[in-house]
Amino acid sequence: MKLFALADRYLPPGTTDPNQVRQLRSMVLGSTLGLVFSSATAMSYLLMGSPWSAVSIQLITLALIGVPFAVRGGMKASTIGQLAAAVTCQASVVVSMRSGGFSSPAVIWCFMLPVISYLAAGPLASVAWSAVSLGIFAFFFGAERLGVTFVQDFSPSDLSMLRVSGYPGVIISNVAILLMVERIRLASQRVLDEANRDVERQRILRDMHDGVGSQLMGLLVRARSGRLDGPALVHGLESSLDDLRLVVDSLDPTESDRPLEVALGELRLRTQIHCEAAGVELKWVCLGTDDVVLPSAVTLDVLRACQEMLANAIRHSKAKRIELTIACQRGSPRSLSMQVRDHGVGFDLQAPPRKGRGLPSLQARAQKLAGQLTVAAANPGVEVAIRFPI
Repeated sequence: MKLFALADRYLPPGTTDPNQVRQLRSMVLGSTLGLVFSSATAMSYLLMGSPWSAVSIQLITLALIGVPFAVRGGMKASTIGQLAAAVTCQASVVVSMRSGGFSSPAVIWCFMLPVISYLAAGPLASVAWSAVSLGIFAFFFGAERLGVTFVQDFSPSDLSMLRVSGYPGVIISNVAILLMVERIRLASQRVLDEANRDVERQRILRDMHDGVGSQLMGLLVRARSGRLDGPALVHGLESSLDDLRLVVDSLDPTESDRPLEVALGELRLRTQIHCEAAGVELKWVCLGTDDVVLPSAVTLDVLRACQEMLANAIRHSKAKRIELTIACQRGSPRSLSMQVRDHGVGFDLQAPPRKGRGLPSLQARAQKLAGQLTVAAANPGVEVAIRFPI
């Protein structure tokens, strides 16, 4: 906690974003640790007889000293990371040139540049520094093939020690980038999950408001005006419960790809009870829907459309037999049709529309599904259908 307090002294005034605070803290603390490491490394290179290598590494030390002040001054983290990669690049080149060229263990430092730039500035900067690293590697490799001899400031034993200290550094860098990628992945997944939950929450609230809420509000208005008798109240409450069940049926707490047939099966059980109570025979047919999987919102609209078409037929047709057919038509694009045909009294399709919300509501549902509503005489009865692409 004392280290965090020390790092927080260098945060720009007004910094409140948690992600930004964590990033800047990491940069300040990382530069402090790097300062100690680079100073010790520069001193060891000086003692091993390579003052030019020590100076190049000491430039890293000087750059790290300025990191906390750059953070406090408001310099972008990406800019600081690019500068850190640049001083590391010069150090790797100088040390490689003073320790044998391509055979120098310092050449391996080039592979740390993309890691540094990725952690600080993102993937585009990492790609750019990868190209620089590849260029440095190719330069020393080509120079060796051409017979260029570089200075060797270190003894064989010193070179062995440099290799021992250099290779683990590359491994640690790779572990660091893997940890960073995993942290980014988990953070992105959390954001995506939260966004999906918000969308689903808003959809459920909207469905409850437009469905159950509007029906209960209508009952309340009629009750206050004294225009609600017992049978109408029972019918309204039954409709509200049915709509509530549809919202529940359209959701699946365990699966995200719930088949449409499962939701339709639950609707069929409840509809069968209403039909039997009204003395109506219901014929239910599903064709080609066994592999149809729709989003929850679309499934709810399909269930509501089926329920409304059946309710209209039971209420107005005086039919003793009603047929519902749900079929999936293959093709490009695939389409789903819902068709209710009653064997009742029918009505004159050319006559002015009767007062009520049945057909206008179905028309609105068809438009919401980007489909088309058709109403036709069936002799006897009426055939109502909605067809939409899936």
